[in-house]
Amino acid sequence: MDKIVLLFVLSLISGILFIVAGFYFLSKKYLEKMNEFSAKTKVDYKKANEKKCKIYGYSSIAIGAITAVWGIFVKLIPESVYMLALVYMIVLVIAFSVIIFSSK
Repeated sequence: MDKIVLLFVLSLISGILFIVAGFYFLSKKYLEKMNEFSAKTKVDYKKANEKKCKIYGYSSIAIGAITAVWGIFVKLIPESVYMLALVYMIVLVIAFSVIIFSSK
């Protein structure tokens, strides 16, 4: 199997999985689980959990969309795989930094 086709298929699958995870993070079911596992039941703490869920959900959806688009670009423009990979890694570092620093 060609490397480009493999990258295309894997990036589409992982992009879809990131998007599904993002919608799960945005669901009320996940928010209830976060509130259930937290030791405090203050309203402020629940609002903080809700904010975290939104950040995690939207970040995951964005990463999934970027991953799927990256896979499509790799398939359409195979000669620029290395440049696209560099841009993709920079975007991932920024996205994960937002997630890490927002959870403090």
